[in-house]
Amino acid sequence: MEQPLVVYKSLLYGFYHCPTKDCIYDMAIDDVITEILKVCKNGCTKEKIIEETSLSHDQLRRITAEIVDKGLLRYIEHQGVYITTDKGYIFLDTKTTNQET
Repeated sequence: MEQPLVVYKSLLYGFYHCPTKDCIYDMAIDDVITEILKVCKNGCTKEKIIEETSLSHDQLRRITAEIVDKGLLRYIEHQGVYITTDKGYIFLDTKTTNQET
């Protein structure tokens, strides 16, 4: 079983490091948000997000709360799924455009 990512905070930005990867696997918080939004395009559960991103439950709880507060992600309580909002799609498009240039 893969170990969850470890969160490090610096004065500049937070990043995630997965100790089980062969190479250093650092992801800026924006990259983690991007991955979560991509996974949730068609709706997904917390377990699916954890499986795809290797975040711990605690990390996922904090990050998804922030993303939901920003309006990029929506939690549908009665179905128990997260889904990317229109604002989340705009965020993803902006990230894609910035990476291409």
